[in-house]
Amino acid sequence: MVPVCLFLTGLGSMMMEMVWIRQFSWLFGVATRASAVVFGVFMVGQALGSLGWGRLLSSEGTAPSGDPGSAGWGLPRNPLALFRALAVGTAVTSALTPALLAVCRQAYLALGGELGLGPGLALFVRFLMAALVVGPPTVCMGGLFPAASTLLIQPGDVPRRALGLLSSVNLLGGAVGVLLVTFVGVEAWGFQRTLFLGCLFPLVAAVLIGMGTKAPGPTAARGKHPSAADPDLEPCSHAHPRPLPILMAFILGARSSRRSWSGTGC
Repeated sequence: MVPVCLFLTGLGSMMMEMVWIRQFSWLFGVATRASAVVFGVFMVGQALGSLGWGRLLSSEGTAPSGDPGSAGWGLPRNPLALFRALAVGTAVTSALTPALLAVCRQAYLALGGELGLGPGLALFVRFLMAALVVGPPTVCMGGLFPAASTLLIQPGDVPRRALGLLSSVNLLGGAVGVLLVTFVGVEAWGFQRTLFLGCLFPLVAAVLIGMGTKAPGPTAARGKHPSAADPDLEPCSHAHPRPLPILMAFILGARSSRRSWSGTGC
């Protein structure tokens, strides 16, 4: 059931991103700038969310409240509970974006727009508004994959194949979301209805995630390191990741994004 839930979250996330790009083009006046800013905020928000929520899931010890299943401030460390909380958070914060965008549009016009602010300051203000509107849901989205992967990978498993499956299913859902919005959603339902439809998919995933999925304890997912099951695997330190793989992942991500935007003419 975990791959199905990641498919649904990928579908909903990309549906919402495509609608945000269309809506922000009204604020930016140019679709290319709106696409670049929304895409950048979308990726940065997911990266920060993945990093932060992933650290929460892998954190050791007991919360300040004394509850080993909580990381403090009401945040669950259990991956099943965290996935549900983030899926609901994604849906709720995304559903609020039309109202927030309307407020930002009025504030931008009250500031005088690009004529009153100047090109440089106007671009900064628009980027800040995009971060305020799109940032919270994308940070929630970023934690869905770490939480789901923690549920699927059992102690002692070699996670490469499972992670590849989850990533493929999540990306496939995103591709379906792009096609659905572009060729069906906006023309048939309009922007807001399409956005609200995209918000439903994380909620459905939050309901389905517990079906057939055993919720591990806060430390069960760490279990025995995969290298113990296969002596040929080299142990790695999660606390101190090697810088070279991180750098290569950054370069490959930047190159892929550049090619994507070159292909769309942005």
